[in-house]
Amino acid sequence: MANKSAILRLSRVRLADAEKELGGIPLNAFFVFGEYSHFSKPRGFGVTFIQSGEPCEVRLSDKLTRSTLGRVDAIIRHEIGHVVDALCPVAWLNQWAKQRKVELPSTPEVRADKIAEAVWGEPLLYDRDTVQNTMVGTPNRPAHLGL
Repeated sequence: MANKSAILRLSRVRLADAEKELGGIPLNAFFVFGEYSHFSKPRGFGVTFIQSGEPCEVRLSDKLTRSTLGRVDAIIRHEIGHVVDALCPVAWLNQWAKQRKVELPSTPEVRADKIAEAVWGEPLLYDRDTVQNTMVGTPNRPAHLGL
């Protein structure tokens, strides 16, 4: 379990990691805690809002403060996957990932997971609650979650 400021610090570290791994491409994004309708669902921990010409907003649920570090880190990495997908040209990103031995699908949720894998060099796992995790779980997105 972590407090909000520790989670926001980790998100800034992970965002800087991603920028470095992408060769210095700036990722215009910020992380905040706030409300969102999806957060009422058991799997609702984060959402990324993307608007043309504006920074990406990654909104996190307060539930993350009651989560394990593995879940917190994985949610942050997954949401950064969405940010990278929104801000990098598709053809360039696909080629970059392929050089890292990761094939990027076209479906948004799996794509965000795979982008995170390409950035950090390890797949996101899905824990017993079918939520992303970096420490425990299976490396395949459960089929019942959809794409």
